[in-house]
Amino acid sequence: MPSSCRRGICGTCEVEVRSGRVDHRDEVLTDQEKADSLYMLPCVSKSISPQLVLNV
Repeated sequence: MPSSCRRGICGTCEVEVRSGRVDHRDEVLTDQEKADSLYMLPCVSKSISPQLVLNV
């Protein structure tokens, strides 16, 4: 997965979330985008559901 910062501040690793719940720990997505959970930054965020399906 391409990443520039590995700290959740650049957005380089942003991927689409197909299903699952995400614990967002980035500084890129807005509060609304985090609530919608359509995208995540896997360099710092993680799944909080048994399964997380991404479109990579």
